[in-house]
Amino acid sequence: MKTNRLFLGAAILGAIITSASAADVRAYVSGNFALELDGVNTGFVRSVEGGDLAADVVSFTEGTDNSERKHIANVKYEDFTMQIGPSMGKPVYDWISDTFDKKYSRKNGAIIAADFNYKTRQRGDFMDALISEVTIPACDGSSKDPAYLTVKFSPEVVKWSATDGKTLGNPKGGKPKQWLPSNFKLEIAGLDCSKVSKVDAFTIKQKITENTVGETRDAIKVPGKIEYPNLHITLAEVSAKSWLDWAENFIVKGNSTDDQEKEGKLTFYTPDFSEELVRVTFHHLGIFKVHRPLSDAKDGVAKVTVDLYVEGMEIDFMAQFEK
Repeated sequence: MKTNRLFLGAAILGAIITSASAADVRAYVSGNFALELDGVNTGFVRSVEGGDLAADVVSFTEGTDNSERKHIANVKYEDFTMQIGPSMGKPVYDWISDTFDKKYSRKNGAIIAADFNYKTRQRGDFMDALISEVTIPACDGSSKDPAYLTVKFSPEVVKWSATDGKTLGNPKGGKPKQWLPSNFKLEIAGLDCSKVSKVDAFTIKQKITENTVGETRDAIKVPGKIEYPNLHITLAEVSAKSWLDWAENFIVKGNSTDDQEKEGKLTFYTPDFSEELVRVTFHHLGIFKVHRPLSDAKDGVAKVTVDLYVEGMEIDFMAQFEK
């Protein structure tokens, strides 16, 4: 069986192909993976995995001895999952924004793997891909590590092949920007957000339905509804009065109609707070849980956590690319 596997550091990005043997397996440097969309190299991704060829296994029983038999059924290609920073090309961010806006944009493209000299070694072409998940990283005032978006997309077909070893060209990426999870600002109408120290990571999901047709058993993927997650927010107790008042009115007194829900936004900034990087806008926020830890605060600051539901979100990428 001829195989070719693409290594992401110690992790494996595997796919079955017919153009190379197992002896040609190579290891590539983490980060030397480029994303191509509609023929344009949009920049380097931090990590990527997925795109594997697979098939469903069906079992059935036959004969008087109840022997179990198996065969393969539907052909499928596993989703790609990638982490991207704030310096990709505009087509990447447009694709993500279109998903939030329910435009259901399909993309053809490729994942290109290169060695430490940026010589291309592997290429995975994908067709008619839909974004299925976008994870916004956790906002944490104490974190010093870089932040990345995690994007999962679901292709209908993936074709893996070896490349000619040419050097990757200059990607059509945006201006280099550093994105830190500590450089954020949460704003919600009528609430004191000045002492918010953390907003947990959250994932927006688009349901993908598969319809299998034709002799090849390839699946046609159809976009479904967008599922918006709840928000889990941590803030200092000294600034929690407006939140607690809202909870009392909204939960206890039952004033939870649309006009009592709130609008808000979460903005990530460059390290000096001079430019906006990413802005997520929230529509129809409702509070449904308040938690006050009974034990003493470890850092000496009493905290309150709240949970909010969200009915809609929009995402804007402000300063990643040249205008």
